[in-house]
Amino acid sequence: DGFRFTANKANQLLQKAFIDIETSFYMDYREKLLKLCLDGLRIPKINESIKKRLYSWFPNKDRWRPSFYESMGIWKKENDVVYSLMRGIFDESVSNQRSAGQALAKVAVGDKEVKDRLLLVVKEHPEIQTKAVALESLLEGWSDEKEVGELVNFYAESNSPHLSLVGIYGKVVKNTQTELDLKKLISLGTWDGGAGYEWTDLVVKLLLTGWAGSTEVKQRCLNALHGGSRDERLESSIALKVLLCG
Repeated sequence: DGFRFTANKANQLLQKAFIDIETSFYMDYREKLLKLCLDGLRIPKINESIKKRLYSWFPNKDRWRPSFYESMGIWKKENDVVYSLMRGIFDESVSNQRSAGQALAKVAVGDKEVKDRLLLVVKEHPEIQTKAVALESLLEGWSDEKEVGELVNFYAESNSPHLSLVGIYGKVVKNTQTELDLKKLISLGTWDGGAGYEWTDLVVKLLLTGWAGSTEVKQRCLNALHGGSRDERLESSIALKVLLCG
């Protein structure tokens, strides 16, 4: 309060701080801003705004919001809707993140500003799964963009299971998948080398759309249900879904 800002100016700066706390890539910076905001609870002109925002920050008890974000996918593109979905991409739960990213692609499809923001997340965000979520969103709303195609080719070769999986998704979207991609995809659907249960639906989707009618996929799924090394076979839930839907 030493700078003697007006209440209006103080709240403008506060709103900018809120956005950075919620979406900045740099955790140290976010933590410092949060501490400053908490100190601001002692300042009458801004403490009510801070109290209201705190309710949406801590604690995050609702880790299962995919259906909520999914329903937002049919909402009209307005600034607060886009911001809420973009904020969801930075959620603590991967399931929430992915659902928010998918809804964002529907609401803001073709929007250049949103595309550029997502590209920045993919290129610079330090958390691997957040990068993967942003790339998945780009594929669902901006798959024809040149920069997206370049990222797909790069990350399909990634050592990260999440980025590699989404990279293969991009190749399937562009119909450039190979048998080597299938080998990687099956590995990503195993118990030992998989991308995690939050991504199993994408493994199923890619096996069904990228290799429809494949005898190798069918045999791999049957093997998963009837034996073989647990670490080398597809997760049984993935195999069953592919066999039932394929």
